[in-house]
Amino acid sequence: MSDSGAFKRRLDVVTTVIIALGLILAIYQAYEIRESIDAANESTNYSTWNSVAQQWLDMDAIFVEHPDLRKYIFEGVAEPTDRTELDRANAVANKVLDFMDNALTVERDERSKPVQSKWFRNMMKQNTWDNYFGEIFSKSPMICTAIKNHPTSYDVNTVSMAQSNCKNW
Repeated sequence: MSDSGAFKRRLDVVTTVIIALGLILAIYQAYEIRESIDAANESTNYSTWNSVAQQWLDMDAIFVEHPDLRKYIFEGVAEPTDRTELDRANAVANKVLDFMDNALTVERDERSKPVQSKWFRNMMKQNTWDNYFGEIFSKSPMICTAIKNHPTSYDVNTVSMAQSNCKNW
């Protein structure tokens, strides 16, 4: 065997090893990129959930500060006849309705994304918001009246939920 033939074979082996190592490195980098994307998606899911949860807590704080208004949202009491009380109750009803619409819109948007963290998928399977909001629609004539009078101001899914649950639709 000639020296040039042996050298060529050694060079071919070295080239093959380098190509194999490059391929392994590329696969590893692709895996690392995927891990990074998954971490970013999970962070976005947590941030989204935290934002809506904070809005929920802010909404609940209204009822801690003004427990007299709970009856118009959670207890089925009709709108008050006193103008000042009506204005207060309407303000709260609209805030609650806006929160519900936002949360349902975020939920629908997040569910439609192809990649979600396992934790977030499990949260979405619980239908917590749907159950809670369905109950509010079934117990609050004021919220039902607000969405019934202005259905184009809200997402179609929120309007549909109201139609399904409101007694005065």
